[in-house]
Amino acid sequence: DEDEDEEAEDAAPPPATVAESRERIEGSFAKLKDETNVAVLPLRSIKFGKVIGKGAFGTVRLGLCSIGGRLVPMAVKTIVGKGKLFAERLECFETEARVSWLASKEAREG
Repeated sequence: DEDEDEEAEDAAPPPATVAESRERIEGSFAKLKDETNVAVLPLRSIKFGKVIGKGAFGTVRLGLCSIGGRLVPMAVKTIVGKGKLFAERLECFETEARVSWLASKEAREG
């Protein structure tokens, strides 16, 4: 099918290394921040706790994040996968984060 061929050409190949995965994740966060002004927190500011659920992309953990000198409790989603599966999940995660942020922004601003 022609549409599938075009989509395959546009899709980036799966990351080959952990470093490449990290680079893609950082790129995704930068893109989200630019497009939506979503808050992006540095990984070093998050303390991961126990698993509180499982989602489509990986696990959801209880976390504490240091923001402005205080610890803020939050849920932290993780992405688990290798190769093409990782790339697909990262893309889905980007979309989910963008939609969630924009929906919450609309609710906040009325």
